Amino acid sequence: MDDKRINDSELAWLNATFAGNKDGLKVLRKLFLYELTPSNPLGLGRDMWTELDLSNVPLDMRLVLIEARQMMIKHIEGSLIVLSKLAGDSKESLEETMKRIAKDSSK
Repeated sequence: MDDKRINDSELAWLNATFAGNKDGLKVLRKLFLYELTPSNPLGLGRDMWTELDLSNVPLDMRLVLIEARQMMIKHIEGSLIVLSKLAGDSKESLEETMKRIAKDSSK
């Protein structure tokens, strides 16, 4: 049984699909997060919901809604960054990718 979150064949697919493919990652971000400023780099996204007027929502519920939404945005942005790191900037072997990921995660 393979306990890895992303197995070798999935990692190979990610690398083949997204290595050096910044446009592909931008398209995914556009699909997941409707942004007011789509030209922002990964990690700096702003969407329409963050500009939503919540003045008529009770404060306790407003805080919960805002925190939940921000958590979701950070998760999606973080996942896209991980995808970018997993795919790398160039084609590489699975061993090279795994070594790079291990090195990046130790920083």
